[in-house]
Amino acid sequence: AAERAAAGARERARLAKVSKDAAILSSGIIKDAAVARAKAEQAAAVIRANADKSAGLLRANVDKARAEFDAIAARKAEARFRERALGAESQAERAAAAAAEAEA
Repeated sequence: AAERAAAGARERARLAKVSKDAAILSSGIIKDAAVARAKAEQAAAVIRANADKSAGLLRANVDKARAEFDAIAARKAEARFRERALGAESQAERAAAAAAEAEA
């Protein structure tokens, strides 16, 4: 009976040690998971910041391209108006010359 009691006590001691070791391992795993989560959140924040920065640069480039396009269109329109004005001036000069010729 004493032998059985001693064997039972040894088994309970072994199970207690296994349980303690499992608790230590579990605690380490939980800490590692928390560290990994924090690192993942930090990496996600960096990625979001870089994406926001890239999006801002892209918007700025699009705005710049639109402004350049508008400037080109304005220069073309100005050239067309200048040509029309010169044409109208030329027509006015011809009409004035014809009128002077008709009066003479």
